[in-house]
Amino acid sequence: MLKDDDGGSVLVTVKVSKQAMLFWALQYGQSVEILEPKSLREEIRDAVASMWEKYK
Repeated sequence: MLKDDDGGSVLVTVKVSKQAMLFWALQYGQSVEILEPKSLREEIRDAVASMWEKYK
C-alpha cells in the first residue's frame, strides 16, 4: 500500500520476510527509513554500527 504524506515522502506498507527487508533497507539505507517493526529497526541499527566500525 502506498500513501503520500505532506512532507514529500511516501509511506509504503508491505508484507515481506524480515531478512529480505533488512537487506533491502541496507541497500537503500540513505534513501529510506524503516518505521516498524521496532526489532527490524534495531537490527538495521546494529548492522550499520558494525559497518561503521569496519569502515571508519
